[in-house]
Amino acid sequence: MAAQLAFIDFPPYVIRCLDEVRFVVAGGGGQARTGVPNGIEIFELKRSGPKSKVRAESLFSYDTDLIENRSAIINAAVRVDNEHGYVMACGMDEKCQLFTLKKVTKLQKDVSNEVLEKKGGRRRKRGGNTKEETNVNTEKRQDTKKTDNNQDIEEEKLTYEMNRFTSVVSVNGEGDQYQKSVCFDPHGMFIYTAGTDGKIRKWTYPNMVLETTIDAHENEIDEIMLSPFGNRLISISKDCTAKVWKPKSGELFGELFWDVKVSEKTYRFRSCR
Repeated sequence: MAAQLAFIDFPPYVIRCLDEVRFVVAGGGGQARTGVPNGIEIFELKRSGPKSKVRAESLFSYDTDLIENRSAIINAAVRVDNEHGYVMACGMDEKCQLFTLKKVTKLQKDVSNEVLEKKGGRRRKRGGNTKEETNVNTEKRQDTKKTDNNQDIEEEKLTYEMNRFTSVVSVNGEGDQYQKSVCFDPHGMFIYTAGTDGKIRKWTYPNMVLETTIDAHENEIDEIMLSPFGNRLISISKDCTAKVWKPKSGELFGELFWDVKVSEKTYRFRSCR
């Protein structure tokens, strides 16, 4: 049986690892004004003892709504950046939005106040305090540092600072259009996006200047993925095809088929890794 690590107050569409113990979750209710927020939250996996259960502690949360622009992150890719710490490329409706994400250390009190402000003072829904939660709270009190005269010193906590970076329209066409997939070039030079218009676009990083557009599929592209060396790009689509491309030239390298005797287009590729 799977164990619950944490609770978030929005539907998650994206989970990406930052390092061995920290991961980011993103999603939301989109443009619907149902009270469901659009946000990002970063967690750290922790254990209070060698035999205790693993739990996920929230380090940081961020509201992705910008005034009247309410958009949930429905796909994302993360890479380490020497200048910014991390850069997160996110599909938000028809746009590719870049966020910078940097580790910082703040006082525990300041972090708690920021969390309450970002969540509008909301408290997470709980089914009552469990024994495990009580133990966690006790451990936090015991971890508070003391001076020689037994006065409390504010504990420092690792958190993050997040800022909007560059944004571009990555999908074009009539009606509602959505970016459905994004990935970074492993060499850190390009970002590739794809979506409902069936095209793959190659952008320079970090300036997001469009370099190449590939007319890849007749229908929506569900996902794209680069090979570890960046010399091949696979795309899968609702047109029931999976294609392999040479990303440098945009040339079609080949097409993938399911090695089973079934009629063409009676099956569909759903994801690639």
